[in-house]
Amino acid sequence: EEKTYDIIRKEQKESSGGFCPKLSYIGGICIMFRRMLFIISFVLILSAVPSFASGRILFERHKASFSVFASDLHGGGITWLFKGVDAEISKDGKFVIYTMMNQKSGARHIAIYDMKLKRSAVLKNIPGDNSFGARLSNDGTMAAFNIFSKKGHWDIGIYDTPAKKFTYFSSPVNNGADGLYSPFWSNDGKYIYAQDLNKLYRYSLSDKSVREELSFADILGKDIAMDSGVSFTFSPDGKMLLFAAESSRENCSACASEAAPLKGILFAYLPAEKKCVRLSPENLCVHSGTWSNSTEVIFSAHKSTGVSGKLSGGKNIYKMS
Repeated sequence: EEKTYDIIRKEQKESSGGFCPKLSYIGGICIMFRRMLFIISFVLILSAVPSFASGRILFERHKASFSVFASDLHGGGITWLFKGVDAEISKDGKFVIYTMMNQKSGARHIAIYDMKLKRSAVLKNIPGDNSFGARLSNDGTMAAFNIFSKKGHWDIGIYDTPAKKFTYFSSPVNNGADGLYSPFWSNDGKYIYAQDLNKLYRYSLSDKSVREELSFADILGKDIAMDSGVSFTFSPDGKMLLFAAESSRENCSACASEAAPLKGILFAYLPAEKKCVRLSPENLCVHSGTWSNSTEVIFSAHKSTGVSGKLSGGKNIYKMS
């Protein structure tokens, strides 16, 4: 059984990425503010992909296999929930949608975990054995996810949870051989977004027409790379879009054992100004993030400096406001 430890250290100042953060390590979670950085770290987390709703943080740990845990906003009351990845909790906190993985066959299916009954069920009527990365609409009635189609490329699957109905969402735009990735919803549920590694598209759910295209090169520059696992999330007020992407100009020494040791950076896109703002400091390599409210984000990261191929302190959960 994994243990967590309360680590209390004196405050220390760091300077990186335009921030002058102040660090203090307190029992169980790392809290990071825009000009102040408080770290309360989840020790022994090897992978942490946070989701937040109803005062609960969901995150992953990997030992023999990936498992999803829940905690309160201060890192207390850590509870094991189930084996799986890509967990996202509904806004009312009643259920979690996630990717159920079969380690022997490699099959991936979309499943729902009932927080009250404490049991999982694979969503019915979804074809194939390769779906992942489900995202819920704000009202929890619709899910969008990546699905490998019979045509040999990635499409977006839409699932109506009350009706238990699956439909393909195919882009009217030619997105190349690979197709579409990273689906997510507008806050009002009228639009669905997806990306093809080069552009982000906003589609009307009613007629599948493209209402907006956003070039990543235009807003981020050519040094920022997208991949199929990037997760995008609108702030509750819809004014910012949060995501993490990798920079080809910044390497992470802790990731040096990987094929591409690029540093993950947390960004916020401001639609009204059509520009991106870097949020994470230079000494962190970010995996992904989400919102706890309109002015506060939670994200997973590790120190980008240190021994090659070794994570200094593992991955931590941070909170920034």
